[in-house]
Amino acid sequence: MAGSFWRGGETDGGGETDGGGETDGGGETDGGGGRLGRAARRGLLAQPRGPVPFNPGPLPGWDAVFDAMGTPAYVTGAGFPAEGWDQAIEVDRIAMEFAGTDVLREGGPADPGPPPGHVAAGASRAERQAAQALLAADVEALLVLKQQTIDAGRRAEIVYQAAHVVPYFMKLASCSATVRPNTQFLLELGLRVAALAARKFKRQYMRARPVQVIPSIDTVVPTPRHPAYPSGHGLQAQLMAAMLAEVAPALGARARVLAARIALNRELAGVHFRADSAASERMAPAVWAGLAAMPEVAARMRLAKGEHSGSEASLPRDALARIEAPGDDDEGGGPGFRRRA
Repeated sequence: MAGSFWRGGETDGGGETDGGGETDGGGETDGGGGRLGRAARRGLLAQPRGPVPFNPGPLPGWDAVFDAMGTPAYVTGAGFPAEGWDQAIEVDRIAMEFAGTDVLREGGPADPGPPPGHVAAGASRAERQAAQALLAADVEALLVLKQQTIDAGRRAEIVYQAAHVVPYFMKLASCSATVRPNTQFLLELGLRVAALAARKFKRQYMRARPVQVIPSIDTVVPTPRHPAYPSGHGLQAQLMAAMLAEVAPALGARARVLAARIALNRELAGVHFRADSAASERMAPAVWAGLAAMPEVAARMRLAKGEHSGSEASLPRDALARIEAPGDDDEGGGPGFRRRA
């Protein structure tokens, strides 16, 4: 990703990303861990590291110029220019402010509610039985899904997306730190905010991962070292899709197809249940509404919309119903698959 938007990110196996690549075992990503995260630190995403953009560092003869002019060695009343902010730090600052809003409180607009199998303290026998029935249905759906053949191309996609989500949306929006930079900023912000939101409710509901419920299940990537519900990858993808649909409506349908595919890949990988992805789908509109209401984000949205004025795109009307993934019936258009009931 030359001098990076992101400072990088810890990875511990391919997990959730929030802007620099913190990954934890096959889960959501924090922005681009592993090889791409290192590339990000070198500079695919944004402004150079080191001296801020308005200060290029030592210049030959600089001191001699000012010595000849007799200019004072310091300037009074100077303030740090707003445009001098490291964009990764700016993203973190806004994300932290958002995390303190009511949107993410327990029972708030973004709370997805308990997952299948969740039993509240003091639940009756009938309530416990109902919870177990919901869990059994979620398990059965995953087992049916895992019967599908995953070809080499789809497997490589799943492995790559374990640590890299944002590059797919960057490519869709044709943006970078220098081309459509405000769109890029919003995608990075969405990545970071979604990671924070997902972790908040993962901690609240503490849902087991599939391998803890079905020890015999085969996973494509390592199981992340945090709870399953909601899907962090799913929420990141859904939130970035919502952002693109807002700032570039012509890309909205494609962005939603992409988000659905990324979420499905996490189920095919064997690290999420369908209910985890569904929870992220429910959360995304509330998270985006709360984020878009922040004045700084609204200002960025207006700038990003200007970057896409006049762009056009089209997608078959039934594309969302045909989330293509691995299968033997594909006719040369890449891996094909349909979610089966």
